[in-house]
Amino acid sequence: THDLQSQYIHQLSDGQLQRVMIARALAQDTPIILLDEPTSHLDIHHKLNIFKILQKISKETQKTILISTHEINLALKTSDRLM
Repeated sequence: THDLQSQYIHQLSDGQLQRVMIARALAQDTPIILLDEPTSHLDIHHKLNIFKILQKISKETQKTILISTHEINLALKTSDRLM
C-alpha cells in the first residue's frame, strides 16, 4: 500500500487525484455533489472504477451526485437518470 498522506498532490497519479477530489467533495457533507468530468485523463479501467464508486456512494449515503461527462456508455450503465 502507498502512504498517500506523506505525498504532495503533484506526486499523485491521475486516478489517485480523482479519488482525493471525490473524498474532498464528500467531506463537505452536502446533500448534492456536482462533479465535472470526474474521469478525465483516466484509462477505461479506472473510469469504470470511479463510476462504480460514485454509484455506491450515492446508494449508501442517499446523496444526489450530478455528473457532467462525455462517458455516455459508462453513465448509461451506472446512472439512475440521464439528461
